[in-house]
Amino acid sequence: MYEKLEGKFELLQTNTIFMEYVNARLHAQRKRTRGKWSEHWKKNGWKTNPQLARSKRKSDCPIQEWNHLGDYWELEKTKKYSDKMEANRAKQVNISRGGSWSIANHTFQMIIPETHMSPSPLELYHKLHFNATKHGWLNENSHIEYVSIF
Repeated sequence: MYEKLEGKFELLQTNTIFMEYVNARLHAQRKRTRGKWSEHWKKNGWKTNPQLARSKRKSDCPIQEWNHLGDYWELEKTKKYSDKMEANRAKQVNISRGGSWSIANHTFQMIIPETHMSPSPLELYHKLHFNATKHGWLNENSHIEYVSIF
């Protein structure tokens, strides 16, 4: 990635603060990309047929990287960890669409610029627990909570 960046920009590698920022951005992009590749792997039979999943490489993933990740995802340790995390997520009663952002970040993003008004708790809850483009409320508990707040 550095080579690609240096081909387009003059990196100030002597500036440690700038390079920390570049490293943080590259790391964040790598995590997002790896997450998409992992999702693709899982959709293509990773538990039942890992060889099929391995053969259906995501087009934007280099072959060497795909093979390396496939080796990692096929490890027993990785599968056990994945199963454990899946079980933990299944225990959640009130799931959210908030991602890694805190409630404060979501609140800040919803502030109306003209009035500087923060969203009500009801508006914030609706944003984090309702998905109009998919199937509405994330689960029945989310809907029940929303109605009880009202």
